[in-house]
Amino acid sequence: VSILNNAGYKTISINQGGRAGKAVYLDRGFDESSQWSSKLLFDDMIDIVKSSLAKHTDEKVFLLFRSTYLHNHQYRRPVNSPFPLPADARVKKYKYEIDDGEIKKGIFLKRKRDLADEKARQVEREIYTGQVEYGDIVIKKLFDSFDENFLKRTIVVLYANHGTGLGDNNIYNHGTAYQSSVNVPLLIRIPGMDKAVHVREPVGLISLVP
Repeated sequence: VSILNNAGYKTISINQGGRAGKAVYLDRGFDESSQWSSKLLFDDMIDIVKSSLAKHTDEKVFLLFRSTYLHNHQYRRPVNSPFPLPADARVKKYKYEIDDGEIKKGIFLKRKRDLADEKARQVEREIYTGQVEYGDIVIKKLFDSFDENFLKRTIVVLYANHGTGLGDNNIYNHGTAYQSSVNVPLLIRIPGMDKAVHVREPVGLISLVP
């Protein structure tokens, strides 16, 4: 962060869920840091990002953003989600409150219990695929809202704090050394970089924080 500060960047960290942000000292060193409930939908988190960035329209910004929408214990979508719900998914509606006191509704997804192994893996992947597609649409809305000048001076880092087994090796959670649990989503957009660059060397999330 000191390197970014010296280069004139305003550093912002926006985290969701109890195991990020202040809980693990990810707020240290940033000019601005905020922590949000895991009950918020990805749409809400994107609105928070847009609101935060709107305060810095004439500044160079480094944004470190972590949401829980790909967390296998937090598969949440809007009640009007356009993506089909697997027949063997458990769907639970819930209400939550955002920062201004507004009450909103969402759905919470998990695979049904007692499915045969092959079916359980299929359903887990179908739910995860829907989450990725949902996230892609919301992220596109975020970047479409930026003007060209803003993108020329803003570094955006989107990440997750761990992977998930998705049924590989009969593991559906995280906390193992299997590759599926170790790998995490990490997307970085840097001004002036017009083509996708795939970094082949391992990157540790510790490299993203102060």
